[in-house]
Amino acid sequence: MKLMVEQFFPKLSAPVGYYVVNVLRTAALLLILILYKKYAAPVIRSLADIGKGRWWKLVLISLMFYLLQATFSILERLGVLPELPLFIMFVTVSFLMCAVYGVVFSNISYMEKDAEAALIRQNAEYLSAQLSTLQGAEETHRRFRHDMRHHLNMIAEYAKNDDVSGILSYVREYSVEGSEAEVKRYSVNSTVNMILSAYAGKAGESGIQFSVRCTVPEKLAVRDIDLIALLGNLLENALHGCQKCGKETSYIETQIRLQHDRLVIVCDNTCPQDLEIADGLPVRRSIGISSIAAVCQKYRGNLDYRVENGVCSVCVVLSV
Repeated sequence: MKLMVEQFFPKLSAPVGYYVVNVLRTAALLLILILYKKYAAPVIRSLADIGKGRWWKLVLISLMFYLLQATFSILERLGVLPELPLFIMFVTVSFLMCAVYGVVFSNISYMEKDAEAALIRQNAEYLSAQLSTLQGAEETHRRFRHDMRHHLNMIAEYAKNDDVSGILSYVREYSVEGSEAEVKRYSVNSTVNMILSAYAGKAGESGIQFSVRCTVPEKLAVRDIDLIALLGNLLENALHGCQKCGKETSYIETQIRLQHDRLVIVCDNTCPQDLEIADGLPVRRSIGISSIAAVCQKYRGNLDYRVENGVCSVCVVLSV
């Protein structure tokens, strides 16, 4: 900064030049900090646990340019090189730094798109699971329609014999079979219902009790991709917790409600006894937990984990 001031304002006195350099440097740093907080920080936090192998390379690039800038400052202080060649070298390195950082942020943008693509693939899996459930229900209903004539004949035989109790018993049995084949709808919100239906099926396959109380409206001010990252990872972690708890009976209980301008999600599940919590988060954090935390931060929300008597309780609150 001092070299630039001396080149563009050569007539400034030393004291004035000193203050101008410091004012410009402070203004530049504040501008960079504001831009970072507004645009770069949320993206970087959301990708903190994705592509961990790439981050150290970005750190090395920043360190290299920092050392180059420090070298120029030392050379300028020692007077080893004339000011003009030193200034030209400084400008050249600055242009190179801008070019490299352009590649860096392009890489970050790619990582962000890669993360969204992973969520889209997860969304496709939920859709596939729900489609399989609907296809199974359709097959069952087709069988019921095909067998209806036989059921009516059976009821007619009971009626001919004045067997009212037999008719009632047969109708009850038929009603139970029909209700078991019915596809359960957990929410009027299609994305929430899709996720809940997918994990209800996974829980059922593992013999895990699954219950839901959901009162959210059809439309939510939360992006579908964010809902998938949040609710999908919550239920995925709950499912793994039940599978690893080693207990004969395990369960997942989920409550989702919209309270004023807050979306509240509470998920309780059986968990392993060695699950450790520190500062409201598990000590051993997976990528899924980092994704949940990133969504909470994006919507100015809160995330809190608690463990009591072998049950993990997670509370998420989003401002919507």
